[in-house]
Amino acid sequence: MNGIVILNPGCNIAGGESAIPSNFKIYGYEASTAQEYATTYGRTFIKDHDYVCTEKKATCTEGGLKTYVCSICGDTYTTETSVLGHNYSTKWTVDKAATCTEKGSQSRHCIRCNEKTDITEIAELGHTYGEPKFIWSEDNTICNAKFICTTCSNTEELSCAITEDTREAGCTEVGERIYTATCIHNNQVYRNEKKVAIPAKGHTYGEPQFIWSQDNTTCNVEFTCSTCDNVERLNCEVSTDVPNITCTEGGEIVYTATRVYNNKVYTDEKKVIVPPNGHIYGTPKFEWSEDRQACIAVFECVVGDDKQQEDCQVNSKVTINPTCEKNGIRTYTATCIFNGKEYSGSNTEEIIATGHDYGSPQFAWTGNNECSAKFKCSICGDVQTVKCTVLGKKTIDATCTKGGQTVYTAACKFGSNNKEKEYTDTKTVNNAALGHKFGQPTFTWSDDNTCKATSKCDRCKESITKKCTVTNKVIKEATCKDNGITVYTAVYKGEDGKEYTSTKEVKTSVKDHKYEYTNNEDGTHTVVCTVGGEKKTEQCSYKDKVCTKCGSKQKTIDLPYKDVKSGAWYHEAVIYVYDNGIMTGFANGNFGPADNLGRGQFATILYRMEGTPNIEYQAIFPDVSNGQFYSIPASWAYNTGVISGYNSGYFGPADTMTREQLATMMYRYAKYKGYNIAQKANLEKYPDYKKVSSFSNKAMQWAVGVGLISGDQGKLNPQGTASRAVTSIIIQRFMKAY
Repeated sequence: MNGIVILNPGCNIAGGESAIPSNFKIYGYEASTAQEYATTYGRTFIKDHDYVCTEKKATCTEGGLKTYVCSICGDTYTTETSVLGHNYSTKWTVDKAATCTEKGSQSRHCIRCNEKTDITEIAELGHTYGEPKFIWSEDNTICNAKFICTTCSNTEELSCAITEDTREAGCTEVGERIYTATCIHNNQVYRNEKKVAIPAKGHTYGEPQFIWSQDNTTCNVEFTCSTCDNVERLNCEVSTDVPNITCTEGGEIVYTATRVYNNKVYTDEKKVIVPPNGHIYGTPKFEWSEDRQACIAVFECVVGDDKQQEDCQVNSKVTINPTCEKNGIRTYTATCIFNGKEYSGSNTEEIIATGHDYGSPQFAWTGNNECSAKFKCSICGDVQTVKCTVLGKKTIDATCTKGGQTVYTAACKFGSNNKEKEYTDTKTVNNAALGHKFGQPTFTWSDDNTCKATSKCDRCKESITKKCTVTNKVIKEATCKDNGITVYTAVYKGEDGKEYTSTKEVKTSVKDHKYEYTNNEDGTHTVVCTVGGEKKTEQCSYKDKVCTKCGSKQKTIDLPYKDVKSGAWYHEAVIYVYDNGIMTGFANGNFGPADNLGRGQFATILYRMEGTPNIEYQAIFPDVSNGQFYSIPASWAYNTGVISGYNSGYFGPADTMTREQLATMMYRYAKYKGYNIAQKANLEKYPDYKKVSSFSNKAMQWAVGVGLISGDQGKLNPQGTASRAVTSIIIQRFMKAY
């Protein structure tokens, strides 16, 4: 409460300045004692009415009414708005679709109330048949053509005329018998073929002809068909019977060709007379003397055991000269003549290498820390490079401001293991002054958020202090709930050319709340903090039937139900669904809060939430006949996808609803309306979350996430029945959420 209303212009305000709190606004008449009090003590005085408007909107057939009530003094006045009249759409709406055999209808609807005009008949479509399906008998003597309407699946079946055409089979070619079925439907000829293969007869072969290769090692056999002269040529298996033929004695070789064809064995023989082989000598084996000055060539018969030998003439020649590091080679060649043909053989002897002759090295420096020594052979010019070990010794140390001097000595060893010698060389280098080495600076922040940075040399400890460049950025604005955060950043450019930074985070104080209230028609008001943007909805708190915060008057609705007591946990929800025309009671005057909710009742509830759209009854479910209170709602729910019925095709209007079924249908309705359904809750905090059926798991996560279902004694109870009282609360929560 932040104000006081004084309706009596002459009211004497006792108590002086402390009679009314300093933060209160004073409402009253102009030139009254209330205005005088406000002027005297510097208070806010308001003399105008504060009207709150309640509107009944105009419809196509009825005018509207706006009622204004001053929340301060109760003064009222009203204004009327004109009847809107029907506004028919220029587009046609199909009210009943035409089928193949039945006519349909269309009309233009009022875009506000769905009233119809210009109702027009739509002609029936007639059947549309596609290509037929041909059904043949097992022996292909009977065939029927089955035509199916692509729109309504109506079928027509006709007998076909059958013709036959035959192509006879040959030895290898398969024959074919073609059956053709023909029928006429709607003055169009349709044909279908059925082909049956006739097996080939196969070849008829007589005795074969054997065809030998020139060397008698392979043989083929040819079979000729007496019917078609086809020739089939096959390989034979050839076996050989060879006598023992020596260098001095001959013999007869017998070749036998065998082929098995069509389970019959065919054979043929070929005999060849072979003369004695005679001696055959191969390449000789050369036998050398130990000094390689003499050699004998030994010839052996490759067939028998005859052996011959000849003395050879021997010559020698240096074929590879020795070098400093590689041995040379002397080659000996032995030559002889046997049976009019010349044969030669060779043997080699190694000549020892001479060895290198290296002198003093030439040193080559790379920078100050690397050096190599190059050695060159005076005989062959071979060059060897050896990496030296380099040691540096400072003779004068450099400081930050003065230079120094270093002598580097290179040393290496070179030569064979028993003649290795050490060689050395020196190099003197003047070193520049080191210069200061300033490291990471130390930052010092002051209370006024300025900053200085101090850099110190790591070698001589000389220090420099400079003022930093400081910027700030508001990371988080202060609100009426939380402190704000501002980050200050200091930048220092060091002596080494690098930039160094330091940050300081400073909290800003929390701001005071400043609330504004907006009245809602459902007995609540919206509270918005104009400082932090915090927004919430509170139930109005009434005193003398006026809310103490938003000033709205308490709305009183008398329920016609005998079984809904004031103060019951579901009392306000029943008032809400009754006042909005969503749920009604029974003929006996009861609401039935503890009664189980039926599927037909819930379809009707959703249909009313949608505004009872003007649609016609459709015979979709066999257990939903026309004329029932749920007949049209069931058709609407099916067409929108909110309630799809059972797999059996039935709707089950009297079946009781489970809690997970109710959540699933509410989820589908929200999806149909295009509402945001992304919010989800983790169901694992409930001990019975595994009992949730797979079909409703996503819907239950959404229902718990948006606050429609809060649990039943700490559990989800997904298979529990949904009472009418619980349903009224869920509907109220849904409509307030969306």
